Parts: sequence; C-alpha cells; structure tokens
Amino acid sequence: MNEPTIVAAQRELAEEVKFPDDSSGQIQLAWYSGAFCTSDYITEEKEGKQGYHYVIAQCFAELTMGVDDEKDSYGAISTPPTVEAADDAQAAKWFTLDELRVAEANRETSANLVKVIERAEALYQVGMLPTALPVTPPV
Repeated sequence: MNEPTIVAAQRELAEEVKFPDDSSGQIQLAWYSGAFCTSDYITEEKEGKQGYHYVIAQCFAELTMGVDDEKDSYGAISTPPTVEAADDAQAAKWFTLDELRVAEANRETSANLVKVIERAEALYQVGMLPTALPVTPPV
C-alpha cells in the first residue's frame, strides 16, 4: 500500500537479485521515473474461488559500469556483472534476446515478454526513456 510503482520495482529487484559487491560505486542502475508499459492478466473464478486481475507494470533501468568496460555499438556493456538469485527467486541470470525468443516460443516465460523488451529498446533508442539519478543496487 502507498508504494509508488518505481519504488516497488527497485525493492523487488533488490530482494530477488544479488549484484556483486561494488564498494567502488562502478555498478549503477539509473531508473526511468515510472512504468513505461503495463499488461494485465485476468483469471476466471473456479470452483467457488474468486478470480484475480493482475496488472503488471514494466519498468526500465539502465545498467552502467565503470568507464573502462567494453561496450557494444549501442553503448551497452558487453559483459554485465554476475548476478545470483536471492529471496524467493529460483534463479537469476542475463539472457540474450534470442534466448528469450526461444523461451517464449517454448512457453517458459510470460507471453509477449519479447515485445515488451523490444518496445523498451525502441523507446530508449529514440530518447523516450530518460533515466533518473543512478541508484546503486543494494548488495
């Protein structure tokens, strides 16, 4: 209750993913100010149990690392930091877009995940997802 969407996204990421210890402050996340996209899912009432209406807010964060790290043609880091699962996450790892396409085709991810990521990339490339002051992920 009373928790802004972006604050909830930051909290959930910190609870579910451990970033490496970075006392130098070289690993930072800069967040877009709110959700850039939403989707929903409605479950039906079954056997006397109430259905639910889930609203999922997709948020955007830009990961930046030290200035000496290798970057690709878009300016993204080529080797992201190692992450590990925390709290109630079963696993944590980085995926390529091609890996996510395969996982989505095999119904191993949420439907339309790739579309959401492609939308974020398109908005980012044209400057429509400006990020705020960096927030260093908790360790």
